[in-house]
This record gives sequence, C-alpha cells and structure tokens, in this order.
Amino acid sequence: NSRNAFTQAYKINSENISYPLMISATFIKEEKKIENKEFLTLVMRNMDKNSAEYAIVRLYYDGINPSFVEKKIISVTNATLKGKLTFYMGLFYDLNGDDVSAKKQYIQVKSLPSPMFFEYKMNDWALDIEL
Repeated sequence: NSRNAFTQAYKINSENISYPLMISATFIKEEKKIENKEFLTLVMRNMDKNSAEYAIVRLYYDGINPSFVEKKIISVTNATLKGKLTFYMGLFYDLNGDDVSAKKQYIQVKSLPSPMFFEYKMNDWALDIEL
C-alpha cells in the first residue's frame, strides 16, 4: 500500500527525491532486489551524477560506499534537502540492520531548527522506536 501511494505521488511530482526513495525503501523492506534495481535504473537515468540526490539513489540501488554518500550530504547547502537526505541515510542504515548508524542520522535530522518535509515526522517515529 505504501509503495502504491508513493508511486502515485511520484507520478504527480517526479522532481521530489522523497518519492523514489520511499518506493525503493518498500522494495528493500520486502527484499525485492530486482524490482528495486529496475525501478532505480529508471530514476537515475536523468539525474545529475555529481549530485547528492544521485549518490543516495545509487546507494539504495547497490548499497556501496555509504560513507561517500554521507560526505555528499554534508556538503548540501539547502537545509530542507539536507534534512531529507539525512533521513534517507538513516533509513538506509535501518533497512540494512545498522541501528547505531541509523540513530546517528535520525538524531541529526531531529536537531534541525525548522524542518519543512514530511519525513521529519517519520524521523520522530524512528527515534521513538529506537529509544
């Protein structure tokens, strides 16, 4: 159900990085690796390969080099985008069983002064579960 809802949102606003990452998270959670890679291949096709957004989508695609992605996220200057990407970094760790790294990312999101993205509430839920 989550994937269907985020797929509809993605169809309406394909520029929002949140939607493909949430769709990918559902595939990862269900251990549907082939479907995830097929989907993200399409997502990455027109992305700027030097962007932090591309780096995290690629991480959700192949799971390689999360420390590189963290460094890319640190360099993001837009606070909302940085908060979103930090949340998805935490979610990546969560999906892959690294609770310590996930919590570190979620705490960074929680410290943002005035978050303006829906993932902030999900971040609160993740921290409540972790605490």
